[in-house]
Order: sequence, then structure tokens, then C-alpha cells
Amino acid sequence: WQFKGKEKTEGNVLFLDLDEGIGAVQLINGNINRSAAGEIGHTCVEAEGEKCVCGNFGCLETISSYDKILNLAKEHGFENVSEAEKSADATLRNNVFAKCIKYLGIGISNLVTLFNPDQICINYGSFKNCPKVIDSAVGEMFGRTYEIFTKNLSIKYVDITSDEVIKGVTLYMCDIIF
Repeated sequence: WQFKGKEKTEGNVLFLDLDEGIGAVQLINGNINRSAAGEIGHTCVEAEGEKCVCGNFGCLETISSYDKILNLAKEHGFENVSEAEKSADATLRNNVFAKCIKYLGIGISNLVTLFNPDQICINYGSFKNCPKVIDSAVGEMFGRTYEIFTKNLSIKYVDITSDEVIKGVTLYMCDIIF
């Protein structure tokens, strides 16, 4: 999948990156809307939440990032998130995943309400081995978002590696400079 080139993205696309934090960018007909790009992960979703590395409290990343879920899984005796996700213990699954799913769904819902995209392209990133978490967050988003914004919304999942991100940023910067 490419934003430009042979498969140029058409319409209003929201790219949600869940690798190394939680970021988002809007693309209009394959071009980045520089006014709508940023770290959605550093928006406050829980006013009295824990302190984030950015200095704020209750940021989406403090609740829904892969690192947060990994730490919770380890606190409950699991080596990784995938193992915790497959656990048969519903109480444990709720303790590790429920809050993440809820707030990530709220974050995605807020993006959909603000930008009214035709499509959301989600980079699984670190979540690639536990896709049920992301699928559940998307389900949460659909349940929380006014239907007029989701009626024709399509969701696409991708797994873009760090090398591909670096290559894409380099090409983007070359387009700007030259």
C-alpha cells in the first residue's frame, strides 16, 4: 500500500500509526494535510490519569499504547501481550485489555468525528501479534461514533516496518525539498 505512486490514495484517508506510540495523519488524495498530523497519543483522555512522558496526565498513550499493555501483561505473569490476549481468564483479559480498548476506541472515534474520513488505515505496529485488541478498539469506535460519520467508513490494516517508515519520510522530505 502506498500513499503516492501507482496506488495513489484517493479521498480523505486517516492513517493511524500504533507503532512506537500513537500517531495520526490525514491524507487528502494522497497528499499529507500538514495541519492534521500529530501525536494523538498525547491528547488527554483521562483527566486524573497517570503522568505521561510529555508532562501531561492521562494521555491516550498512558492507557492504550502497546508498551502500557505489555507492562500490564507482565504484571499479571505473562511474557508478552499475545500470550495474555489468548488467556482463558476473562477477568485477567479485562484487567489487561478493557481500558486500553475503550480509550483507544474513544481516541479513534474523536479522529473520525473531527476529520470524517472515507477510510482509516491502521498500522498495527507492535500490535500485529494481538490483532483482537485493535479489532475491539475499532468496534468500540463504531459503537461511540455518530453513524453519519461511519456509514461509509472503511478500515484497512497494514504492517509498515520501521525501515519502510524511514524510506517514506525520506521520500516525502525529498519531494518537499526538490
